[in-house]
Amino acid sequence: MIKIKYFTSIFLFKHSTHNLHKNPVMLNKIKILHLTTDAKMGGTEKMILAFVKNCSGDFQNTVVTLKGNGPLLEEALKYNACCLSLNLKKPLDIWKSFKLYKILKEQKPDILHTYLFHSNIAGKIIGKSAGIKHIICGQRNIDSWRKWYHILIDRFTSSFSEAVISNTKAGKKRLIEKEKIPPHKITVIYNGINEPDTPHSLIKKGLKIDKNAKLLLNIGSFFEKKGHSILIRSFAEILKKNKNLHLILAGEGPLRSEMKSLATELSIKDNIHFLGFRKDIFELLSSSILFILPSLWEGMPNVVLEAMSQGIPVIASSVGGVPEIIEDNIDGFLIPPNDPKELTKKILYALDNPEHCKEISLKAQEKVKTKFSMKKMITSLEEFYRKTI
Repeated sequence: MIKIKYFTSIFLFKHSTHNLHKNPVMLNKIKILHLTTDAKMGGTEKMILAFVKNCSGDFQNTVVTLKGNGPLLEEALKYNACCLSLNLKKPLDIWKSFKLYKILKEQKPDILHTYLFHSNIAGKIIGKSAGIKHIICGQRNIDSWRKWYHILIDRFTSSFSEAVISNTKAGKKRLIEKEKIPPHKITVIYNGINEPDTPHSLIKKGLKIDKNAKLLLNIGSFFEKKGHSILIRSFAEILKKNKNLHLILAGEGPLRSEMKSLATELSIKDNIHFLGFRKDIFELLSSSILFILPSLWEGMPNVVLEAMSQGIPVIASSVGGVPEIIEDNIDGFLIPPNDPKELTKKILYALDNPEHCKEISLKAQEKVKTKFSMKKMITSLEEFYRKTI
């Protein structure tokens, strides 16, 4: 197995296409080229990897990132995908983007599926120039950060793509209203997850937390949209009433050091644990009594589905596709975004009402099994790809 991080993108591409051309079985497969911005593992990257890993033998996958090598490419290689990074210094480095043109002309994918803003724009323009017949764009987030010029660029290039896949109805609504994409071009396919075994966890022992303490959990990159400061301030209020709580924050990002300083400023640093990037998501979940996601905006957060699948009650902001996952007080708790008082109130309610939380968790687990399974997502994508060509 090739270790991707130690090779250049061009070498990896030659290696991958060499194997592809030498294998006659692969020549009859539907070739999908997945183009995304980064190889770091986030929600979008998890869904790309999920398809590469779980799709039927009718498909041959190539995964290309605009910048950086990382876990997405390393993992996708294990499932016979051709993988490379363009290693762009900027997401839209026009001159170096010519690499993508050469790749598309050589690979001749049946479908170019792009994800996230920069890859969508690059893929539409370069894919059209390279003569790719079927270009599909992925709308993975509500993207409230977009300025008027981002919307204008997206709208101007929308005719270059054949279809758009959104992972939420909220995302579809935004595309219709803001980007003026015709409704018939947009298909909604929800994220899906595998139902995991409940792991035995030693998280408390590893963090030297008292075995009788209760853990609250948040998993997410430290960006403004994730609302970490709201959660930390809320937790400071909750600690005044319940000293036997610890808050676990898993993730990396530019605001991490700032959030650590905030915890120190509020004199609660001994009860907050910044773990950085973690792969043992389900171990963290199984150790926790509550999962909290106070985001300012979202698409369809996989981590909410993962928490629900583990029977962990979820408190999340009612933004983006979250209300399509959670029905308030039925299979989870919804709160308004950027409302620390309401968040505090909801956490205290959950702590004081374990029986209600247990009832909610059982309903949440059942919903994930029936509506958000990996099998359902993969089947929907495969059917969409087949129909497209």
